Amino acid sequence: MKRYLIVILAATTLIVGGVGIINYRVDPFLLYHHRDGGDQVLGRIDQFYNMRLYKPYHVNRRKPEAIIVGTSRSGSIRAQHPSWENLRTYNFAMPGMTVYELGQLVKHAQAVQPLSQLIIGLDYHALVRAVPTYRPGFEPARLVEKPAEFRSPAYIAQWFRDLQTFLFSFDMSRESLRAVAPTASFPRIYYADGAWKGVGRELVGRGGYIFVARSAVESIQVTPFRLEDNLPYLRDLLHFCYRNNINTKLFFTPTHVFFVDLWFRIASEQLWRDAHREILAINNEIAREYNRPPFEIWGFGDVKEVVAEPIYRSKDIDKAWFMDGAHYGTKLAEHIMEALLGPEGDFGRIVTPDTVDDYLDRVNSIREQFFRANPKQVAGLHDRIGNVPELAD
Repeated sequence: MKRYLIVILAATTLIVGGVGIINYRVDPFLLYHHRDGGDQVLGRIDQFYNMRLYKPYHVNRRKPEAIIVGTSRSGSIRAQHPSWENLRTYNFAMPGMTVYELGQLVKHAQAVQPLSQLIIGLDYHALVRAVPTYRPGFEPARLVEKPAEFRSPAYIAQWFRDLQTFLFSFDMSRESLRAVAPTASFPRIYYADGAWKGVGRELVGRGGYIFVARSAVESIQVTPFRLEDNLPYLRDLLHFCYRNNINTKLFFTPTHVFFVDLWFRIASEQLWRDAHREILAINNEIAREYNRPPFEIWGFGDVKEVVAEPIYRSKDIDKAWFMDGAHYGTKLAEHIMEALLGPEGDFGRIVTPDTVDDYLDRVNSIREQFFRANPKQVAGLHDRIGNVPELAD
């Protein structure tokens, strides 16, 4: 019996050890060979649903001094600009990020390395969705708010749980096999600086508009849209940024005016307007508390050639600014980054409490012009989406 147990123990050790060695060497999440690997290594598997697991550890290793945070609508922005040339940078955006998650990620990055530059993408849908506080895969214990918490029992316990996942789990072995085996092309390309871009032809163009719009319609059927749940998290984040002297810029992530109209239909125009006004008011209020100029908050929703572009078919998506009306491609991402960090230009504008109503009126005017010019196409999309209410006069 004793010999049998020894054999079983030895075999188990060899199997588990072998799994660990394979996962370490293949490193599908680019955790252990970060300096040796790059975009091609990270892009061997589809990372879209893994980001909440590996991105905090990428930040721990890279120690970025400048980051971009937001939902997937900020994920296509490369953390690259001449003004950031001498900084370590990272795109810390994640799909479906909630406002609570956004704040925790900024605090974690600040605990790893004090930030000198921060760009926050404000996603209207994330701001008005009441639930959940955080998405599956997000572990609060994986993140810290202060450097001393890296030595806390909760963080250390989570680190060991993640180590078991990264090295010794059979789920990770499957990812390692996918990374080394020939596979079909993925719908996205992933970069070691945290950004990604869509390259597939599925769920883009008109089909993408339908898919994203259906998701929005379904989400409000689960829970009503409201602001009061998420604004306290945003307020707390802005306090944190002012208190820690982080040079912060925010922007309302642009969408096609088709989706502005959808927000009006499934919630209300008033909620859409109130969200913009409240955020600007909170920013100015906190700036006064710290006796600082308000952080710049940018809007790109009145750039007519962008937000009112034709709704292309998937075969013509290379012509488009937007992949699906909500997620934009590389061209628009580059324009946003240049507007935020480059010399003053005519693309987008800083929105303030004094100019917000003019900005929102311009967006709404562009929306009305687009719908008057494209009634049949819009009606066809609404039929395909389903459950889209009529817009009240």
